[in-house]
Amino acid sequence: MVTDGLFWLFQLGAVPVYWLLPRGWRMWFLTITSVAYLMTIQPISVAALIVWMLAFWALAPLAAKPESEDPRGLPRGRGKGWIVYALNIAALTYLVIFKYIPPLVKALSGGSTVLKVALPLGISYFTFKLIHYALEVGRGNIRDRSLGRFASYVFLAPIFTAGPVERYDHYLSNRSESFQFQDLHDGLWRIIVGLIKRFLFAYVIATEAAHYGTTVEFVARLDAEPTWRVWSFCILNFMVLYFEFSGYSDVAIGASRLFGLKIAENFDWPLFAPNISEFWKKWHMSLVNWAQAYVYMPLLGRTRNPYFAVYATFLSIGIWHNGTWAWAMWAGWHGTGVVAHQSWVRYAMRNKLKIRSQLWWRILSNIVTFFFVVVSMAFMMLDQDGTWFELLRFLAKLFFITIPA
Repeated sequence: MVTDGLFWLFQLGAVPVYWLLPRGWRMWFLTITSVAYLMTIQPISVAALIVWMLAFWALAPLAAKPESEDPRGLPRGRGKGWIVYALNIAALTYLVIFKYIPPLVKALSGGSTVLKVALPLGISYFTFKLIHYALEVGRGNIRDRSLGRFASYVFLAPIFTAGPVERYDHYLSNRSESFQFQDLHDGLWRIIVGLIKRFLFAYVIATEAAHYGTTVEFVARLDAEPTWRVWSFCILNFMVLYFEFSGYSDVAIGASRLFGLKIAENFDWPLFAPNISEFWKKWHMSLVNWAQAYVYMPLLGRTRNPYFAVYATFLSIGIWHNGTWAWAMWAGWHGTGVVAHQSWVRYAMRNKLKIRSQLWWRILSNIVTFFFVVVSMAFMMLDQDGTWFELLRFLAKLFFITIPA
């Protein structure tokens, strides 16, 4: 997005017109211009999403809880809850077909068979937004059934391809009805910060990381690489990921703010998190909050097992990124980290340990957390370009163990 000149033309032209239009026309204008811009990128998938959007808008309200009661205090009828399940299963099936079947076929065939399927634009993000909408409408938490507002929420161009994963209720309650210079100031400043992250910090670090070569090239000479260079390779790639992703999020949030839309935050200085649980309250926060609301809390309520709910939550986050064995192992790594930290906190509280409040412990905890997260870069980097054995060798090398190729 940030390198697409047409996107910046969209922003330059759409923002002033948006504020000059009568209030009742603005959401429709934002929808039409967003769809027009997205059509220039991938028209077929956007056309398909229009059908999905209309289906959820028309059918989800049928599952809503009754809004009125009879004189006896009893509801007048029951919402058709099965509709929510049908809609969400259909959306997830669409996601699975395009995103997860190809890598599964590749894995089962040992890499000899590759399905070349064009991934619909923004499929992971709009799927989660539609599921959220159906569930909350079914629960009676969303009463606004305006097609214009819902369509603008689904197609909002700045956040369409890579988030944040905005909630519809947050979208509706955090928008300005009239032009505010504060929105203009905050939006432009946030865009500048995001561009600096993306084109200065990420570029400089990526230039240094390029000296190590690609992941395939680095793994090919892994036996000859000292452990400190393996750690350096992971750290550099992690920092590039952070500055690129957080920079993109800043631009998306800032570009949305120019329309008076206060989109949910995605990062809150996760590099300085004192433990892995806090890290996941600060990294990709919109996705984590979605998973907490629709995976962790329901499973916790049903099973009363917080550890099972944690692993299931991270598995959902992992396969949301990609349905591969590497991301499943990534989920297990982070899930184990969070479970271990939760167990430690319960032990410390039960035994009234004061070590957690000491400065040296907080500094050590921050360092350990950072390196714990950096290790998980191995799963991400070798997701498409590695095998189980290569991943095992890479992880072993991080801990001073050399496994011959």
